[in-house]
Amino acid sequence: MGAVAYLGALGPDSAADALTERAQRLRERTAADEKALADVLGQDLPRLYMIEAEYALHQARSELAWIAATIEEIRTGRLPWPAPAIQEGP
Repeated sequence: MGAVAYLGALGPDSAADALTERAQRLRERTAADEKALADVLGQDLPRLYMIEAEYALHQARSELAWIAATIEEIRTGRLPWPAPAIQEGP
């Protein structure tokens, strides 16, 4: 959450790049977590015992969807970026 607060300081291109990098890491982690969960549930472990892992996967998927939508808004200009402030000399 803290990193998202600083996106405005990066500028639109850098912000989109940072979000793209975050999405890639999150996709990799989510894929590994999905496989691990499937493996565990494949061993006849009741789903209820792994419900928190399932919940975490749904949160990660939601974050991925939000990241993709936000990148799209940045790239298309639907998320307006304020012009940088010009500082005058002494």
